[in-house]
Amino acid sequence: MELSQELSDLLSQIWQDLQRGANDAHSPLHSPAFGTIGPRGCSLRTVVLRRVEPEARQIYCHIDIRSDKVEEIRANPAVSYLFYAAEEKIQIRAEGLATVHYQDEVAQLGWQNSRLSSRRAYLANPGPGTKIERPDSGLPSNMLDRSPNQVESELGWPNFAV
Repeated sequence: MELSQELSDLLSQIWQDLQRGANDAHSPLHSPAFGTIGPRGCSLRTVVLRRVEPEARQIYCHIDIRSDKVEEIRANPAVSYLFYAAEEKIQIRAEGLATVHYQDEVAQLGWQNSRLSSRRAYLANPGPGTKIERPDSGLPSNMLDRSPNQVESELGWPNFAV
């Protein structure tokens, strides 16, 4: 087998692994570290892998439009992901340029494909990263131990981005 074919096969396997991570909430590749460049330098956080498009070489996660990472991406779109599956001895690093999709077709598709339990996060007030006096989820008191219904979840749409 030629080296170029081996590399092509490896790249195909990587995208298959990422696809599995997007589709399987139990996969260790489902929750990668996501890096942006912020005012104080590199900023990392865990995100949930929501979708990959191997042909377009695109990776998608959902974000709260009020989070710091939105402004960081808008100021400098260079981002990185680190996927790690210890038991499988897989580490995937990906770098690229990010685009924030807010209230457009991409965001709408992401919202439509989101489970109600995932939409609950976008109901939090204040938004992510807001300094508060004591630990609090920010969720409405009637959402602390349950997922919203369809109508209730729509209140989170203004805070949702991809």
